Amino acid sequence: MKHRFNTDEGFARELDSEDPLARFRQRFHEDGNSLGLLCKDSESSLLPVPGECIEGWLEAKRPWSYFAEELGAMRASLVGAKPKEVVLSGTTTVNVHHLVNSFYAPRGKRKKMIAHELDFPQTFTL
Repeated sequence: MKHRFNTDEGFARELDSEDPLARFRQRFHEDGNSLGLLCKDSESSLLPVPGECIEGWLEAKRPWSYFAEELGAMRASLVGAKPKEVVLSGTTTVNVHHLVNSFYAPRGKRKKMIAHELDFPQTFTL
């Protein structure tokens, strides 16, 4: 597509008519939530999970909030640890980003953070 972008409805409809993925639209529910649009093709395999979309974090039969600990316990023996000593989570970089994004509230003149490549461990392939 070689278009000059503009915000009128006609332009949006033109782009929609040229969208190569448009044929898949009917395979998804039109209303969604933070989990995205539910694919109708997979809906039956997920039930009753969609009904637990928000409540599932704490109120599902197996609450999602505890999966990190549950999966960590299942993998603890791989690193010679006790089940309660391992938690699966994001990478160091992702976790630091989440912490900074949640709790960093600069005040005064010093509002910047500086990081460089030596601040994070390197990944090695053996």
